[in-house]
Amino acid sequence: IEHANRIFWFEKNETGQLLIWPEVCPHEGGPLNPEKKCGTDSILCPWHGLKIKAETVTATPKSCFGGQFRYEGNLLYIN
Repeated sequence: IEHANRIFWFEKNETGQLLIWPEVCPHEGGPLNPEKKCGTDSILCPWHGLKIKAETVTATPKSCFGGQFRYEGNLLYIN
């Protein structure tokens, strides 16, 4: 999903929670790819080997990765 020139990766986990990651590493902008997941909730940065942990998006608005997200009734709201 692209928002304000930012792209985010989303995934529902096995318990139905919605997880979010930025498309780029917040450290120095390395490209993140959901195919490079390590474990169930982290993506590995190819530049530095950092594990970027997903944020869980719920009905309570959450500010993370430069945006505000809310997930309710199978709808995702982005501000």
